[in-house]
Amino acid sequence: MLYRRLPSKPRTGIALIAVLWVVAFMTTLLVVTLTLLKVDVDDNVAEVHSFAAWQQAHAGLSFGLHPGVKRDDPILFAPDTGYDEGYTVKIEPEASRLNINAVLTSNDKGTLVSLFKLWGLETKRSIC
Repeated sequence: MLYRRLPSKPRTGIALIAVLWVVAFMTTLLVVTLTLLKVDVDDNVAEVHSFAAWQQAHAGLSFGLHPGVKRDDPILFAPDTGYDEGYTVKIEPEASRLNINAVLTSNDKGTLVSLFKLWGLETKRSIC
């Protein structure tokens, strides 16, 4: 029995192109997924660091407000622990601050003008 060959169709290589498209598509999906995962991990790390910063600030504020803590107490200066965390509390008396409400109600423009000049504001603009 003789087998006859059927006329063969010319092979165009469409399967190779399809495989390359599938590989390119899967590579794109993988890159997008990894990028989104990295963004999510970075966001979680930032949230953890934000909470740690809040804890450090709260601890420093609590120590600074305690009436038994003096200005030179070493607890006010928490050094950097190697994780870029720490705090320094500076206790200042309220007398060193300018009471802006008292200055505005007394119509003392000289104090404000000299303060604005000290800050580098022009004289014309510093007159209220």
